[in-house]
Amino acid sequence: MKKNLHIGSSLDDLFEEEGTLDEINIIAIKRVIAWQIQQEMAKKI
Repeated sequence: MKKNLHIGSSLDDLFEEEGTLDEINIIAIKRVIAWQIQQEMAKKI
């Protein structure tokens, strides 16, 4: 029986294998910062 190598692995592992982990982390950080700015701007209105 062949063991599935992807069982138990994380999305980070997959993105790292594809070489896109750093790019995805940067996009996620930008989205969080934009959301935080939007929340602060909404408080000022």
